[in-house]
Amino acid sequence: MDQRAKRKMAANAVYILTAVIVVSVLCMTLYTAFNSANRRAESDQPDISPDTEVVIESNVTAAPVDPSETESLLPAADGAEAVLNGEPADDGVPVSAPLYTPPTYIMPVNGVINKSYDDSAPVFSLTMNDYRVHTGIDLDAEIGCAVFACSDGVITNVYTDPFWGSCVTVSHGDGLTSHYMNLAADLPANVDEGVSVLKGDIIAATGDTALIEMADSNHLHFEMRVNGIPVNPLSYIPYEPGAEAVVNAE
Repeated sequence: MDQRAKRKMAANAVYILTAVIVVSVLCMTLYTAFNSANRRAESDQPDISPDTEVVIESNVTAAPVDPSETESLLPAADGAEAVLNGEPADDGVPVSAPLYTPPTYIMPVNGVINKSYDDSAPVFSLTMNDYRVHTGIDLDAEIGCAVFACSDGVITNVYTDPFWGSCVTVSHGDGLTSHYMNLAADLPANVDEGVSVLKGDIIAATGDTALIEMADSNHLHFEMRVNGIPVNPLSYIPYEPGAEAVVNAE
């Protein structure tokens, strides 16, 4: 091989080596730049582990609350004035809710119970000569004794029953009704359906019109029912066994 050819091969080798070096340097530069960019991106991310508490900030802030305004949202204590927006209502006049007073009941006549309520064990009926349940109470009372409304209510029925005779029914609300039977046939003029009565108002007089109990002593047959179902009147009216039921009609 002549000298000229050797020089040409050496030049080519140098050229190839230079190209390889340039490409290698370029690749290293690009790799270094790419890794640097990744490291900067990773350093900007928060380090969130399962035990890290994440707090999300919000631009919404609650308006400050005036304590005097919050007091107006609370119910007034017993005996305290009602407060509206920090000021007494109605120019200082206390506002209070009416107190609920549960209704009270009295015996409808002055007398002693001679036959009690029992809706399970039959009792002997002198008139019918058999045993039957007794869904009311019988109060001893001479014929003509005043019969009083046992509590406030409205008269809902005035009628004559073929077995119980002259009868009056009073509704007291919430499904509770009182029933007065074996009354005198002649009722007071103001006793009629739709008439309101107060506890102790005279609504009738005792009689002997109940054929189903005519063999018993003179008495008032009195029942109380809830939604039409008989209940023991002594669940509502205080009474001591053996004592006379004294009614205050005033």
